[in-house]
Amino acid sequence: MTELIHGYDGFLFIGDVHSTSRAPARRIDDYAAASLDKLRQSVQIALERNLFAVCLGDLFHRPRENDLTLLTRMMGVLAPLRDRMVVVGGSHDRTETLFTEKDACELLERAGSVRLVDEPGKVCSFDFGGQLVNLWATPAGYNIPDYVDGKGARNIMVTHHDLDFRGPYPGCHTLKEIENCDLLVNGHMHTPAPMVLMGRTACHNPGSITRPSVDLVNHKPVVSVWTPAHRLGLEAVPLVVAGNVFDMTGKEAYAADPKTLKASLPSGLRMSHFAAQLRSTDSMGTTRSTDGSVMVEELQGYFELFDTPDNLKRYLKGLLSEVVEDQAAAAA
Repeated sequence: MTELIHGYDGFLFIGDVHSTSRAPARRIDDYAAASLDKLRQSVQIALERNLFAVCLGDLFHRPRENDLTLLTRMMGVLAPLRDRMVVVGGSHDRTETLFTEKDACELLERAGSVRLVDEPGKVCSFDFGGQLVNLWATPAGYNIPDYVDGKGARNIMVTHHDLDFRGPYPGCHTLKEIENCDLLVNGHMHTPAPMVLMGRTACHNPGSITRPSVDLVNHKPVVSVWTPAHRLGLEAVPLVVAGNVFDMTGKEAYAADPKTLKASLPSGLRMSHFAAQLRSTDSMGTTRSTDGSVMVEELQGYFELFDTPDNLKRYLKGLLSEVVEDQAAAAA
């Protein structure tokens, strides 16, 4: 029999957290503290509004996060919740097909800090003021079902997938109606997308609550509230974020003043067009990263330029991940 939980008014959906002790490329702040702060804000909103917390996956940026300070602080952030936060298994949360004792999420599960959902199906049921609501989950790596067996109740599915909210693209999953399912709330995709109605299923992608990559420099993180009164919609609650947290070297270009440039040359010398271009290129070097993110940016550019096959993309990215992990282990 599925567990029935009483005493809440609804859900608080928390997008990808990507907490890590090693700052992603281009982040120039204390990223670990920043990610924990977003999670702390989320917990506070859940407490203030009497909501059950659900993380949409990728609680960690690296599955085998082993920084004791970060893990201890995260347990402290989650401790005030009345019930353990549900965490849908994300693509960054595990290294192997199934969770193992080497994964940080598994550690938090065993410590009683989170409720890790690593298999598809019904998670639990809720009585929200007399309204029966079933929470379903499809973790990363599993196919989203065509229907759920939840007649007589509201049904909400949480997923962690590439979904074509803005149109199809290579490797994505197609949005679809899920029979008997009122809402689908998706993680994994960091940029928010407008709601898409597929039959009677309202599909939402609220985006991540952190900004682990430079393409999210203008992203405004939110958490999402759902109660029976929201019907098919979600209420976005903004989180407080800091500005200027990225090293934008090489991402922002400014035109040089020709007169100023010419005046800086020694008397009698002229800078050729080629030399000017070379100097501009050389000045666009970026800071080194510990997680290979800058290299991933460069690889992605080449992939798009040469229309690289998907299987080769996955192979090359896999090799890069292995090298980064080996370097991290050697430095530890």
